[in-house]
Amino acid sequence: MKAKEYAAQYEALLVTGSPVHPAGLIVKQMVSEVGTLQATRQAQTNSAMIAILREQERKWQAFCRIVGDTNLKPEGFREVIRRSFPSYVIELWERTERVTKVHQRC
Repeated sequence: MKAKEYAAQYEALLVTGSPVHPAGLIVKQMVSEVGTLQATRQAQTNSAMIAILREQERKWQAFCRIVGDTNLKPEGFREVIRRSFPSYVIELWERTERVTKVHQRC
């Protein structure tokens, strides 16, 4: 699903008065989508998994911009992933982010 579609769903959930905060439902769907993308793409390497996580993080950040709710943190998806995935996945993700930033400066 695209960030715009998640934003529309978020707005609809706000209107209906969901007992669970709509952002929680959206981030849960995005985390679930990680597994779906992994299966669809047959992603079995660390680099493939990191690419999927980056993609979903960018989608979350776009969602936050579209919705414009200042209570939603752009780094919120990464925080959820930190709690949901094994620590080695997070360490690898953050290590590749540091390497990417170094290469961009060169």
